[in-house]
Amino acid sequence: MATLSNVTLSISDYNATAKTVRLTFKYRLTPSSVEKLAGTVYREQFSLLGRDYVILVPGAVETASLPARDSTIRTFNGGMFAASPSVPAIDRQLVVTVAKSILNEDPQHSASGSEISDEVLSRVSVAAIANIPVGAGPIAPGFSSLVTGTWT
Repeated sequence: MATLSNVTLSISDYNATAKTVRLTFKYRLTPSSVEKLAGTVYREQFSLLGRDYVILVPGAVETASLPARDSTIRTFNGGMFAASPSVPAIDRQLVVTVAKSILNEDPQHSASGSEISDEVLSRVSVAAIANIPVGAGPIAPGFSSLVTGTWT
């Protein structure tokens, strides 16, 4: 069964006039030797997620380091590609330009009036769609590290 690794999300190229940023999703898919021989075909999907944390109540047990949930901000369909016996791993990326405001997943302000920092990450999902070897199961999604910033 293929595995995903090296999942990253980078945010760059802020355009002040258009108020857009460039998201770059990257990952590596390592197919099994059987998938390489079969020429298994894959379809990819990229999701931008917002991370929300538990809100502490005075006197409650400290749990702020645990995420309460990840909410999907946007999903982008990538392409289709095939495994090959001549390639040990397949490095893929998707670059999209989006409105900077969609990264503002926590629109609240602190007591001082400053914007609360937002935390986003990416989820990459890859599914085998053709030439699937017998017994191959679903491929576990991969997640990037958190990218933190204030995006208003």
